[in-house]
Amino acid sequence: TPFANFFINSKAYADEYGHDLFPEHFLRALPLPAGYVGTADIYGLPPGILRNGKEVVASGICRIVTDRSDDFGRVHAQNIPAGLYQAVLAFYIGTAVTVLQRGQGEPSTMLVHVSHLNDDQEDNDSTVQACLLDLQSRVMSVTSSELLRTEFKKLYLDDFVLNSGLRSASAKDLPGFDEVWSEIERLLNDSIIQVRVVNGRRDSAPDFESPDSPDREFKGILVGGNLLSRGLTLKNLLVSYFLRRSAQADTMLQMARWLGYRRDYLHLMRIYTTIESQRDMEEIAGAEQDVRNQIEQMEAEGKTPREFVVRVRIRQDLLPTRRAAMQ
Repeated sequence: TPFANFFINSKAYADEYGHDLFPEHFLRALPLPAGYVGTADIYGLPPGILRNGKEVVASGICRIVTDRSDDFGRVHAQNIPAGLYQAVLAFYIGTAVTVLQRGQGEPSTMLVHVSHLNDDQEDNDSTVQACLLDLQSRVMSVTSSELLRTEFKKLYLDDFVLNSGLRSASAKDLPGFDEVWSEIERLLNDSIIQVRVVNGRRDSAPDFESPDSPDREFKGILVGGNLLSRGLTLKNLLVSYFLRRSAQADTMLQMARWLGYRRDYLHLMRIYTTIESQRDMEEIAGAEQDVRNQIEQMEAEGKTPREFVVRVRIRQDLLPTRRAAMQ
Protein backbone atom coordinates (compact mmCIF):
# COMPACT_ATOMS: atom_id res chain seq x y z
CA THR A 1 0.00 0.00 0.00
CA PRO A 2 2.47 2.66 -1.18
CA PHE A 3 0.30 5.73 -0.56
CA ALA A 4 -0.36 5.01 3.14
CA ASN A 5 3.23 5.81 4.14
CA PHE A 6 2.87 9.45 3.15
CA PHE A 7 0.15 9.96 5.75
CA ILE A 8 2.18 8.86 8.78
CA ASN A 9 2.21 11.55 11.46
CA SER A 10 5.71 13.00 11.35
CA LYS A 11 5.54 13.85 15.08
CA ALA A 12 4.07 10.58 16.37
CA TYR A 13 6.06 9.10 19.27
CA ALA A 14 5.47 6.26 21.75
CA ASP A 15 7.57 5.73 24.88
CA GLU A 16 7.77 1.99 24.28
CA TYR A 17 8.67 2.13 20.58
CA GLY A 18 10.08 5.59 19.89
CA HIS A 19 9.32 7.55 16.74
CA ASP A 20 6.85 6.31 14.16
CA LEU A 21 7.93 5.23 10.68
CA PHE A 22 7.62 8.62 9.01
CA PRO A 23 10.45 8.72 6.41
CA GLU A 24 11.99 11.93 7.69
CA HIS A 25 15.45 11.61 6.10
CA PHE A 26 14.81 10.57 2.51
CA LEU A 27 12.40 9.07 0.00
CA ARG A 28 13.40 7.05 -3.03
CA ALA A 29 11.22 6.15 -5.99
CA LEU A 30 12.54 2.93 -7.47
CA PRO A 31 12.87 3.20 -11.25
CA LEU A 32 10.66 0.97 -13.38
CA PRO A 33 12.70 -2.12 -14.31
CA ALA A 34 13.17 -3.26 -17.88
CA GLY A 35 10.32 -5.48 -19.01
CA TYR A 36 7.96 -4.32 -16.26
CA VAL A 37 4.40 -3.37 -17.21
CA GLY A 38 3.06 -0.81 -14.74
CA THR A 39 -0.24 0.98 -14.24
CA ALA A 40 0.65 3.88 -16.52
CA ASP A 41 1.86 1.52 -19.27
CA ILE A 42 -1.56 -0.12 -19.42
CA TYR A 43 -3.93 2.75 -18.68
CA GLY A 44 -1.91 5.79 -19.71
CA LEU A 45 -1.61 8.99 -17.66
CA PRO A 46 -4.24 11.73 -17.25
CA PRO A 47 -3.67 14.99 -19.13
CA GLY A 48 -1.04 17.19 -17.51
CA ILE A 49 0.92 14.41 -15.80
CA LEU A 50 4.18 13.46 -17.50
CA ARG A 51 6.67 10.63 -17.04
CA ASN A 52 10.24 11.67 -17.77
CA GLY A 53 8.79 14.77 -19.39
CA LYS A 54 6.62 12.82 -21.83
CA GLU A 55 2.97 11.87 -22.09
CA VAL A 56 2.13 8.19 -21.64
CA VAL A 57 -0.74 6.79 -23.69
CA ALA A 58 -2.73 3.67 -22.86
CA SER A 59 -1.42 0.40 -24.27
CA GLY A 60 -4.75 -0.51 -25.83
CA ILE A 61 -5.24 -3.87 -24.10
CA CYS A 62 -8.40 -2.86 -22.16
CA ARG A 63 -11.80 -3.89 -23.45
CA ILE A 64 -14.85 -2.25 -21.88
CA VAL A 65 -17.72 -4.51 -20.84
CA THR A 66 -21.20 -3.68 -19.61
CA ASP A 67 -21.53 -6.94 -17.65
CA ARG A 68 -22.66 -6.65 -14.02
CA SER A 69 -22.28 -9.01 -11.09
CA ASP A 70 -26.04 -9.65 -11.21
CA ASP A 71 -25.53 -11.35 -14.59
CA PHE A 72 -23.88 -14.33 -12.87
CA GLY A 73 -25.56 -17.30 -11.27
CA ARG A 74 -28.03 -19.63 -12.95
CA VAL A 75 -27.03 -19.23 -16.56
CA HIS A 76 -27.08 -21.32 -19.70
CA ALA A 77 -25.72 -20.90 -23.22
CA GLN A 78 -28.26 -18.23 -24.12
CA ASN A 79 -27.52 -15.77 -21.31
CA ILE A 80 -23.77 -15.99 -20.68
CA PRO A 81 -22.60 -12.39 -20.05
CA ALA A 82 -21.40 -10.98 -23.37
CA GLY A 83 -18.17 -9.52 -22.01
CA LEU A 84 -17.22 -12.76 -20.26
CA TYR A 85 -17.88 -14.68 -23.47
CA GLN A 86 -15.54 -12.43 -25.44
CA ALA A 87 -12.91 -12.67 -22.70
CA VAL A 88 -13.00 -16.48 -22.81
CA LEU A 89 -12.64 -16.45 -26.61
CA ALA A 90 -9.62 -14.14 -26.26
CA PHE A 91 -8.13 -16.50 -23.68
CA TYR A 92 -8.42 -19.49 -25.98
CA ILE A 93 -6.75 -17.46 -28.73
CA GLY A 94 -3.95 -16.31 -26.43
CA THR A 95 -3.40 -19.83 -25.12
CA ALA A 96 -3.33 -21.27 -28.64
CA VAL A 97 -0.76 -18.71 -29.79
CA THR A 98 1.33 -19.32 -26.65
CA VAL A 99 1.38 -23.07 -27.33
CA LEU A 100 2.29 -22.55 -30.99
CA GLN A 101 5.08 -20.10 -30.14
CA ARG A 102 6.45 -21.58 -26.92
CA GLY A 103 5.38 -25.22 -26.85
CA GLN A 104 2.83 -27.40 -25.08
CA GLY A 105 4.54 -27.12 -21.71
CA GLU A 106 3.98 -23.37 -21.35
CA PRO A 107 1.25 -22.44 -18.83
CA SER A 108 -1.41 -19.79 -19.45
CA THR A 109 -3.93 -18.27 -17.08
CA MET A 110 -7.02 -16.10 -16.99
CA LEU A 111 -8.58 -14.52 -13.90
CA VAL A 112 -12.24 -13.83 -13.22
CA HIS A 113 -12.73 -11.39 -10.34
CA VAL A 114 -16.30 -10.25 -9.87
CA SER A 115 -16.92 -10.35 -6.12
CA HIS A 116 -15.05 -10.87 -2.84
CA LEU A 117 -17.81 -13.13 -1.46
CA ASN A 118 -17.25 -16.90 -1.56
CA ASP A 119 -20.90 -17.63 -2.37
CA ASP A 120 -20.76 -15.26 -5.33
CA GLN A 121 -17.62 -16.97 -6.58
CA GLU A 122 -19.47 -20.28 -6.73
CA ASP A 123 -22.00 -18.58 -9.03
CA ASN A 124 -19.15 -17.07 -11.05
CA ASP A 125 -17.60 -20.53 -11.36
CA SER A 126 -20.82 -22.09 -12.67
CA THR A 127 -21.17 -19.28 -15.22
CA VAL A 128 -17.63 -19.76 -16.54
CA GLN A 129 -18.17 -23.54 -16.63
CA ALA A 130 -21.36 -23.00 -18.65
CA CYS A 131 -19.41 -20.87 -21.13
CA LEU A 132 -16.75 -23.55 -21.64
CA LEU A 133 -19.33 -26.33 -21.96
CA ASP A 134 -21.14 -24.31 -24.62
CA LEU A 135 -17.94 -23.86 -26.62
CA GLN A 136 -17.03 -27.54 -26.28
CA SER A 137 -20.46 -28.68 -27.46
CA ARG A 138 -20.44 -26.29 -30.41
CA VAL A 139 -17.03 -27.37 -31.66
CA MET A 140 -18.30 -30.97 -31.93
CA SER A 141 -21.16 -30.00 -34.25
CA VAL A 142 -20.36 -29.49 -37.94
CA THR A 143 -22.72 -26.53 -38.35
CA SER A 144 -22.02 -24.89 -34.99
CA SER A 145 -18.30 -25.48 -35.36
CA GLU A 146 -18.16 -23.47 -38.57
CA LEU A 147 -20.02 -20.57 -36.93
CA LEU A 148 -17.71 -20.76 -33.94
CA ARG A 149 -14.67 -20.75 -36.22
CA THR A 150 -15.98 -17.56 -37.84
CA GLU A 151 -16.33 -15.90 -34.41
CA PHE A 152 -12.80 -16.82 -33.43
CA LYS A 153 -11.41 -15.72 -36.79
CA LYS A 154 -13.05 -12.30 -36.58
CA LEU A 155 -11.73 -11.72 -33.06
CA TYR A 156 -8.25 -12.96 -33.98
CA LEU A 157 -7.93 -10.84 -37.09
CA ASP A 158 -9.57 -7.69 -35.73
CA ASP A 159 -8.17 -7.68 -32.20
CA PHE A 160 -4.83 -9.48 -32.47
CA VAL A 161 -3.44 -9.43 -36.02
CA LEU A 162 -4.61 -5.98 -37.11
CA ASN A 163 -3.95 -4.42 -33.70
CA SER A 164 -0.25 -4.28 -34.50
CA GLY A 165 0.42 -1.50 -32.00
CA LEU A 166 0.21 -4.10 -29.24
CA ARG A 167 2.92 -6.29 -30.72
CA SER A 168 5.90 -6.33 -28.40
CA ALA A 169 9.29 -5.97 -30.04
CA SER A 170 10.49 -9.37 -28.83
CA ALA A 171 7.34 -11.27 -29.85
CA LYS A 172 7.50 -13.60 -32.80
CA ASP A 173 5.18 -13.03 -35.72
CA LEU A 174 1.67 -14.22 -34.98
CA PRO A 175 0.78 -17.53 -36.66
CA GLY A 176 -1.87 -17.83 -39.33
CA PHE A 177 -5.44 -18.35 -38.23
CA ASP A 178 -5.66 -21.90 -39.58
CA GLU A 179 -2.89 -22.94 -37.18
CA VAL A 180 -4.54 -21.08 -34.33
CA TRP A 181 -7.93 -22.65 -35.02
CA SER A 182 -6.46 -26.16 -35.10
CA GLU A 183 -4.95 -25.55 -31.67
CA ILE A 184 -8.19 -24.04 -30.34
CA GLU A 185 -10.06 -27.14 -31.53
CA ARG A 186 -7.60 -29.35 -29.64
CA LEU A 187 -7.92 -27.23 -26.49
CA LEU A 188 -11.71 -27.55 -26.64
CA ASN A 189 -11.98 -31.20 -27.70
CA ASP A 190 -9.49 -32.40 -25.10
CA SER A 191 -10.85 -30.11 -22.33
CA ILE A 192 -7.31 -28.81 -21.74
CA ILE A 193 -8.40 -25.55 -20.12
CA GLN A 194 -9.64 -26.01 -16.55
CA VAL A 195 -11.69 -23.77 -14.29
CA ARG A 196 -10.71 -23.43 -10.64
CA VAL A 197 -12.11 -21.45 -7.76
CA VAL A 198 -9.39 -19.91 -5.60
CA ASN A 199 -10.69 -18.78 -2.20
CA GLY A 200 -10.63 -19.65 1.50
CA ARG A 201 -12.91 -22.63 0.97
CA ARG A 202 -10.77 -24.27 -1.68
CA ASP A 203 -7.02 -24.75 -1.50
CA SER A 204 -6.67 -24.88 -5.26
CA ALA A 205 -4.21 -22.15 -6.23
CA PRO A 206 -1.91 -23.52 -8.96
CA ASP A 207 1.69 -24.25 -7.99
CA PHE A 208 3.85 -23.21 -10.92
CA GLU A 209 7.21 -23.56 -9.18
CA SER A 210 7.58 -26.98 -7.48
CA PRO A 211 9.58 -29.34 -9.72
CA ASP A 212 7.05 -32.17 -9.35
CA SER A 213 3.93 -30.00 -9.46
CA PRO A 214 1.32 -31.01 -12.07
CA ASP A 215 0.47 -27.30 -12.36
CA ARG A 216 3.74 -26.33 -14.03
CA GLU A 217 1.91 -26.60 -17.38
CA PHE A 218 -1.44 -25.39 -15.99
CA LYS A 219 -3.77 -23.80 -18.51
CA GLY A 220 -6.90 -22.50 -16.91
CA ILE A 221 -9.32 -19.89 -15.66
CA LEU A 222 -9.07 -18.92 -12.00
CA VAL A 223 -12.21 -17.59 -10.33
CA GLY A 224 -11.86 -15.79 -7.01
CA GLY A 225 -11.69 -12.62 -4.98
CA ASN A 226 -9.32 -11.46 -2.26
CA LEU A 227 -7.23 -14.64 -2.16
CA LEU A 228 -6.85 -14.60 -5.93
CA SER A 229 -5.84 -10.94 -6.02
CA ARG A 230 -3.27 -10.74 -3.22
CA GLY A 231 -0.03 -12.62 -2.75
CA LEU A 232 -0.59 -14.91 -5.72
CA THR A 233 1.51 -14.74 -8.87
CA LEU A 234 -0.34 -15.84 -11.99
CA LYS A 235 2.11 -17.12 -14.55
CA ASN A 236 1.47 -16.03 -18.14
CA LEU A 237 -1.69 -14.15 -17.18
CA LEU A 238 -3.19 -13.50 -20.60
CA VAL A 239 -6.74 -12.34 -19.87
CA SER A 240 -8.21 -10.58 -16.86
CA TYR A 241 -11.96 -10.24 -16.44
CA PHE A 242 -12.40 -7.74 -13.64
CA LEU A 243 -15.68 -6.20 -12.52
CA ARG A 244 -14.96 -5.42 -8.88
CA ARG A 245 -14.40 -1.85 -7.67
CA SER A 246 -13.00 -0.38 -4.49
CA ALA A 247 -13.11 3.13 -3.08
CA GLN A 248 -9.39 2.85 -2.18
CA ALA A 249 -6.59 3.29 -4.69
CA ASP A 250 -4.14 0.99 -2.93
CA THR A 251 -6.72 -1.82 -2.85
CA MET A 252 -7.28 -1.43 -6.59
CA LEU A 253 -3.53 -1.68 -7.14
CA GLN A 254 -3.33 -4.85 -5.05
CA MET A 255 -6.09 -6.47 -7.08
CA ALA A 256 -4.40 -5.67 -10.41
CA ARG A 257 -2.56 -8.96 -10.86
CA TRP A 258 -1.88 -8.14 -14.50
CA LEU A 259 0.85 -5.70 -13.47
CA GLY A 260 4.33 -7.22 -13.60
CA TYR A 261 6.96 -8.59 -15.95
CA ARG A 262 4.65 -9.27 -18.87
CA ARG A 263 6.03 -7.17 -21.71
CA ASP A 264 7.11 -10.21 -23.75
CA TYR A 265 3.49 -11.21 -24.22
CA LEU A 266 1.72 -7.86 -23.90
CA HIS A 267 0.42 -8.36 -27.44
CA LEU A 268 -1.64 -11.32 -26.15
CA MET A 269 -2.89 -9.68 -22.96
CA ARG A 270 -6.41 -8.34 -22.58
CA ILE A 271 -8.23 -6.75 -19.65
CA TYR A 272 -12.01 -6.90 -19.81
CA THR A 273 -13.37 -4.41 -17.30
CA THR A 274 -15.93 -1.67 -16.75
CA ILE A 275 -15.48 1.92 -17.85
CA GLU A 276 -15.54 2.95 -14.17
CA SER A 277 -12.64 0.65 -13.28
CA GLN A 278 -10.66 1.77 -16.30
CA ARG A 279 -11.06 5.41 -15.27
CA ASP A 280 -10.14 4.57 -11.67
CA MET A 281 -6.93 2.89 -12.77
CA GLU A 282 -5.97 5.81 -15.01
CA GLU A 283 -6.51 8.11 -12.03
CA ILE A 284 -4.38 5.86 -9.82
CA ALA A 285 -1.63 5.80 -12.44
CA GLY A 286 -1.69 9.59 -12.42
CA ALA A 287 -1.51 9.78 -8.63
CA GLU A 288 1.44 7.38 -8.56
CA GLN A 289 3.37 9.23 -11.26
CA ASP A 290 2.61 12.57 -9.62
CA VAL A 291 4.18 11.29 -6.38
CA ARG A 292 7.24 10.09 -8.30
CA ASN A 293 7.57 13.50 -9.92
CA GLN A 294 7.35 15.23 -6.54
CA ILE A 295 10.07 12.98 -5.11
CA GLU A 296 12.32 13.93 -8.03
CA GLN A 297 11.59 17.59 -7.36
CA MET A 298 12.34 17.16 -3.66
CA GLU A 299 15.70 15.56 -4.44
CA ALA A 300 16.52 18.29 -6.96
CA GLU A 301 15.84 20.92 -4.30
CA GLY A 302 17.95 19.06 -1.74
CA LYS A 303 15.11 18.87 0.79
CA THR A 304 13.98 16.15 3.20
CA PRO A 305 10.43 14.75 3.41
CA ARG A 306 9.90 16.82 6.55
CA GLU A 307 10.74 19.98 4.59
CA PHE A 308 9.02 18.97 1.36
CA VAL A 309 5.54 17.59 1.97
CA VAL A 310 4.63 14.96 -0.61
CA ARG A 311 0.99 15.25 -1.57
CA VAL A 312 -1.22 12.51 -2.97
CA ARG A 313 -3.97 13.29 -5.44
CA ILE A 314 -7.45 12.51 -4.10
CA ARG A 315 -10.74 12.08 -5.88
CA GLN A 316 -13.76 12.21 -3.61
CA ASP A 317 -14.89 8.66 -4.41
CA LEU A 318 -11.38 7.18 -4.76
CA LEU A 319 -9.23 7.70 -1.66
CA PRO A 320 -5.50 6.84 -1.73
CA THR A 321 -5.87 4.43 1.21
CA ARG A 322 -8.22 3.59 4.06
CA ARG A 323 -9.59 6.54 6.02
CA ALA A 324 -7.97 5.45 9.29
CA ALA A 325 -4.52 5.71 7.70
CA MET A 326 -5.26 9.19 6.41
CA GLN A 327 -5.93 10.71 9.85
